[in-house]
Amino acid sequence: MSYKWFKLYTFNPSTTNLETVHTQIKKLLNDQPSNIQVAFLISIHELIINSIQESNHLGLQNEISIALFKDETLYYAWVSDYGRGLSNILTVKSSDDLLKERGRGLEIVQSLSDCFYVCKGRDQLNYFIITKNEEALET
Repeated sequence: MSYKWFKLYTFNPSTTNLETVHTQIKKLLNDQPSNIQVAFLISIHELIINSIQESNHLGLQNEISIALFKDETLYYAWVSDYGRGLSNILTVKSSDDLLKERGRGLEIVQSLSDCFYVCKGRDQLNYFIITKNEEALET
């Protein structure tokens, strides 16, 4: 499979502030459709926050990588880290209180993506994969 577009950004949350991360992700997404920019920026932010909270809780020095790419019809965002991870079978329950401060991030990610998948690689990295279909952007 060949990619029409590919960008990669890696950072260490203990040495990089969130504003810098947001600025870098916006630059990576700059030449993509605005709804992809918004959906991916919000989704990546939520996944990064989860990763940072988890690494702080476990006392890990956790490097986070973000890969953004597009093939013929799909846009992808892969966020990877070395945290505890989530179950391979991820079910997100709709909450009665969508304005609650904690526990809604994965609901947001799932609602903004066409597909949201979590897996642990052989290298013990957690991969959080989000896709958006280009054809759906036209409607």
